[in-house]
Amino acid sequence: MSKKKPISQETKALLRPQVLDGKSKSQVARDLGITFRTVWNHTKDICTRKVILKEIKEKIRKEVIEGKSKYQAAKDYNLCRTTVYRLTEDINGSSIGWGGIRGKTLDLLQEIVTKGYAYPANG
Repeated sequence: MSKKKPISQETKALLRPQVLDGKSKSQVARDLGITFRTVWNHTKDICTRKVILKEIKEKIRKEVIEGKSKYQAAKDYNLCRTTVYRLTEDINGSSIGWGGIRGKTLDLLQEIVTKGYAYPANG
């Protein structure tokens, strides 16, 4: 096994402020060119969980009850889809249109309709 190279004091000094400013631990690791595990070891005590206010939760639930898709609610509030699905698991989602066109495909089609063209994100 190879011996692990210790990180510099400068790098250690950069880790905590970036995580405290709201950057994800994985993003900090990518930016600094170190492993996620290293960042995690030095920031174990910092909780990076996103707190969703009660008012926002209620708005999401109300909008889904009124017919908004869970996917669209997640997109509108910049949340992970699984978070919205967990918040609204007791509510039956409404299925609008054909189930095959949704998500990124739907976004691409909307861009083509509005602009007349679209460039795929992956080149």
